[in-house]
Amino acid sequence: MPSIQPGDIVVVLFPYEDIAVKKARPCLILASHPDGRLLAVKMTSTRLDRWWAYRLESGTACVSKGSIRLESWLNLRRRAWIQPEDVGVWCASLKPEVFQEILDKFNPPENL
Repeated sequence: MPSIQPGDIVVVLFPYEDIAVKKARPCLILASHPDGRLLAVKMTSTRLDRWWAYRLESGTACVSKGSIRLESWLNLRRRAWIQPEDVGVWCASLKPEVFQEILDKFNPPENL
């Protein structure tokens, strides 16, 4: 498996709210920590019409490598630090401009 970078979409064992249970989910990697952990945000095919969600088109419109199988939404409120051993299949890499737009939504300027 290639080294996972911020902007990559991968399948990971994502923790439920109680943290003890994990489920394989597609996620976007937002950041990496010096200790090797990865900050992941959960993806869903359930339509999310909320300010904290971000829509990703299916196919290759949003990605520079790979593809997104289904139209998906990032739930920017559901994120977790993932251990590298919990990363499964690599799916795609977002285009840099799409990834930056997500980061800007995730970290809005202080004056908003």
